[in-house]
Amino acid sequence: MEQDLQEISKKLAAVYEGRTRETNHGVQENLGLLCAVKGKDWGWHRGFLPFLPDKSRIRVFFIDYGFFECVDIEDVHRLPDGFDSIPFMAFPCSLGDVDEEVKARQLSFLKSGLLGSVLDVEIRDFEEKEHLYTVTINNPEGKAVEKAEPILKTKRDFAAEDLTSHNSYLYLETIIRETFLKTLGIEEMTEGAAFVGYVTFAQNPERFWIRTQNRNDEFEELMSNMVDHFREVKMDDDVLVNPQLGTLCCAMYEEDLHFYRALVISQLLHGCEVLFIDFGNIEKVPHNLIKKIPRALADPPAFAFCCSLDNVIPLDDVWTTTMCESFRKTVSGKALRVQVVQMRKSTFVVDLYEMGDGAQSIAEFISSKHDGFWSSVPNKPAEVEVSEEQEDKTCKNTGKAAFKSLNIKPGCQLAVCCSCVASPSDFWCLSFDRARALAKLMTKMQLYYSTHTVPLLPEDSCCVVKSPRDEVWYRAAITDRQQARCVLALVDYGYSVQMEEHHLQGILPEFLHLERQAFRCSLSRLIEPAEPVSVGGWSSKVCKLLKELLHDKNSLRCIVVSQWNIKNRGSCNVVELYSNKYQQSITSFLLEQGLAREATFSILPMSSEFPESFVYSSFDLGPGSKEEVFVTHIINQGEIYCHLERNIDVIEKLEMKIVEETRKRTPGDSDAAVRNLCLAKYFDGLWYRGFVHAVQSAVHLGVFFVDYGNSVISEKSNVARISGGCADLLHTPMQALRFRLASVPREELYADVSQWLSETVLHRQLTARVLAPMEDGSFDVELFDGDASINEKVRELVASLLPKTKPLLSLPGQNKTNLGPLSTGTTSQTQRGGGVCAMERPEEERSVPLSSLPDIEVTEGFRTSCFMSHIDSLSSFFLQRADDEPAILKMVEDLNSDALRGSLRRVSPTSLQTVGLYCAAKAEDGDFYRAKVVEVVDEKHIQVFFVDYGSTEVVYRSHILALPREFKMLPCLALKCTLAGVKPKAGEWSHRASEYFRHAVLNAAVNVHVADKHNGDLAVWLTLDKAKGEKDVGALMCMAGFAEKAELTRRPQDGTNALCSRGAAPTTPRTKSRPPIAKATRNVQDTKVTVDLDQKPTEHQQPTSCCQD
Repeated sequence: MEQDLQEISKKLAAVYEGRTRETNHGVQENLGLLCAVKGKDWGWHRGFLPFLPDKSRIRVFFIDYGFFECVDIEDVHRLPDGFDSIPFMAFPCSLGDVDEEVKARQLSFLKSGLLGSVLDVEIRDFEEKEHLYTVTINNPEGKAVEKAEPILKTKRDFAAEDLTSHNSYLYLETIIRETFLKTLGIEEMTEGAAFVGYVTFAQNPERFWIRTQNRNDEFEELMSNMVDHFREVKMDDDVLVNPQLGTLCCAMYEEDLHFYRALVISQLLHGCEVLFIDFGNIEKVPHNLIKKIPRALADPPAFAFCCSLDNVIPLDDVWTTTMCESFRKTVSGKALRVQVVQMRKSTFVVDLYEMGDGAQSIAEFISSKHDGFWSSVPNKPAEVEVSEEQEDKTCKNTGKAAFKSLNIKPGCQLAVCCSCVASPSDFWCLSFDRARALAKLMTKMQLYYSTHTVPLLPEDSCCVVKSPRDEVWYRAAITDRQQARCVLALVDYGYSVQMEEHHLQGILPEFLHLERQAFRCSLSRLIEPAEPVSVGGWSSKVCKLLKELLHDKNSLRCIVVSQWNIKNRGSCNVVELYSNKYQQSITSFLLEQGLAREATFSILPMSSEFPESFVYSSFDLGPGSKEEVFVTHIINQGEIYCHLERNIDVIEKLEMKIVEETRKRTPGDSDAAVRNLCLAKYFDGLWYRGFVHAVQSAVHLGVFFVDYGNSVISEKSNVARISGGCADLLHTPMQALRFRLASVPREELYADVSQWLSETVLHRQLTARVLAPMEDGSFDVELFDGDASINEKVRELVASLLPKTKPLLSLPGQNKTNLGPLSTGTTSQTQRGGGVCAMERPEEERSVPLSSLPDIEVTEGFRTSCFMSHIDSLSSFFLQRADDEPAILKMVEDLNSDALRGSLRRVSPTSLQTVGLYCAAKAEDGDFYRAKVVEVVDEKHIQVFFVDYGSTEVVYRSHILALPREFKMLPCLALKCTLAGVKPKAGEWSHRASEYFRHAVLNAAVNVHVADKHNGDLAVWLTLDKAKGEKDVGALMCMAGFAEKAELTRRPQDGTNALCSRGAAPTTPRTKSRPPIAKATRNVQDTKVTVDLDQKPTEHQQPTSCCQD
């Protein structure tokens, strides 16, 4: 066999050795899977290509030897005819299942074989599915390999046999990762950090190395010490003999003949391939120029770390020599301002800027200079308003938090009011569903900023501003700064204002949790002016009429049709507005009045605007509609995508248009392309419309086929952007409609049911009866195959897979009887043993009744300090002990840590109990807290009580998870109290009294004296510890005229604290801030109370938002 291998190598060398590297700059288009490859022994061998090339290198499997190597693309060629018929010389083997003693002896034989002995191998079995031979290695009995010309003469260190399974490329990545982590530990850099640095080596914009200016002096000192050390070392001294992979050493760089620190990453015949860790370049160095490194020189972590430029990638997946050289010239030999965007494994994703104010980013510079780059860096606006994406990016680049955006997509249906109307092509809407949350936020902001001042930092772009028009504090984004004046966008209302910078205040993190509530909308691309005043302009008459039409804030329904990005405005939602008052859409009304005409589509001016989505259409479906449909994709047992039978002609015309577009496009087509809208090739070889998104692989993209509903991961070569001139492809509505099968449970998903749907209804014509449109653009439907109900069949299947025991909670639409599997032959999961029996639930799902939790014992007459956690009224509020605060904060941090949060399990419907303790996510901040189920509101919502805070909230069923056992042993840390010594004047506490009480005690430590205890509720006296002396809260309420004194049996005396806990709670202090404190369940809507602890309160009008209900 050795002779055969030598013969193959010689023949391949005769074919390809004469070719120069210049004649093969890339992988040939018709290379195929089998290839001829030049290995590191400089010999030619047969190879297999299982992977795509990574820039200038490619990973190859040597089929006659059984290992991988990473080689240059220039050394890979098409395998000549005739060589593919020769059998593979190497075959995969396994020792099989043997005991440890036999295994150890077999491994010793195997190692001797690796070192040159001839092995006597007995084949015992063959696994056909995995194509794997099970062998037994017999004693080689000292047989040695006869000396012959070596085929692959690489001096690999076979003592490190655990590394031989990895190719040099993967091992290089491991080395870089370890070096990167050591450097990261001393640099202390995080996402959002900014620093000044130098590019030490640049391979291309996706792989270059940077050294920070902060460690420059340390670097120069190390280089000086290295020169001094090796000045005394002779050529043959301190040579590193037989270097191992990953060994730290000093190697000579051939360009300047100086020694530098390096890591051995690959072994060659006469030397090693090393990575210079303080610079980033990889070089081949002879053995005698690789030296041992002194301890003093080895200690400092690497000075350079690997980086990748954010948002810049080559269109054709290849960095040309011209591009790389231009990038090197741009970044080399100068100090640069570096902004860390993301940390990805062993690489920092960064933005680079030249030094100086207003300097252009390197990404924008190289993207504008070379047509070969594709950059997704957004254009910065020149006018007042900016897009949400630009604003978020600005905040991210400065390391500051940003306002989150609402998750609005085409097809969304919202009840809205319009806050700011300029014209039919530019107005702002707010969702009524979020109006209550916005009102609460605004109230909190007024209370806080009326008594506090938060300085605005120079780099802040998110702030709070008090409007001089109504004296109300608003959240705002700074869109422009000129000298001492700032242009602000009020993110919750859409207005833009100009203010002096000294009027602005910084924004607290708790006021950033709620998304920006205003979203920009337009009727353009549905209608256009009948008689435009200017190009695309609307007359003042139409604008005034529109303001009157949109003034009715309680009767507007908004459907998002598509999304566009408009220069100097940012993201804009094209919407259809429906008015209940006029019983028609706003666009129809304007068309009937002759003030508008239907929009016409033309070639897009891509420099000023481009679509960010395809067009959504409901195709006039409504409750009671009956349609013939074709099922195109099964999402799960309760959701599918369908075509309408009446749209088949449209779909066929669309496919013909796609064929025409793909035929006329060429690889060098330079038409302006829409960013995320594409044509993608499916497995059948045909092209379809799709929406692309990035994935982790640099050579792939995720594609969602908008006309069919399925998604794939596709090579970039199979994705083509749609040019701005393809109006038909951009404006024809998406043909796949998302249907939800009514009354089909979706809490637990079953693969068997989805498989049955795929086999039964996929690509078949069925009848769909629409029950109701959903808020996300989908439809609740009943599906029929003739007279047979698909919904009913699916419900029966799901019921057959549910646990057979009676559930503790009865869900709407849940089938309580076991109907058994359908006649299709599907076997019940419970019958197969795959189900989870309700009597043997995992321990995390077994609820602990609150009565079994350890209690906080309270006796009459104790004194302690507490914080107010929640207020319903003066007769019902909750306190947290100040001593318990560290335990509460640690509990919250542990519950929401990455390590624990990913392991939290969902609670099955059959295990949910109203007597148990779980963890539930608050809508306000998304964090999980311990909670008790109060009641089941409906199929999707549960009312919970947060036992450590006292507040009650309705959350999604999916936001309730099983509580880990260790958190079930802690007592409930919120004490339910009532104010002692006073009673309301009018028989019950008024709203103003509750507000006054809340203002007095919220966000302040109060001294608590227990007066009485009844059924677990505490009657307490509260005093505020002010600089002027203690102030009794009950006395303040009486002075303010809200209360009068009430008799109590006795008042406790100062003395020993009688509050103790049987539960051992952790007390480690944490840096996490206290969770937001819930306000009273009933808020004052008409008045606002200002609290002065020495005077009675005064009243003035409270600002209200346009959406306040």
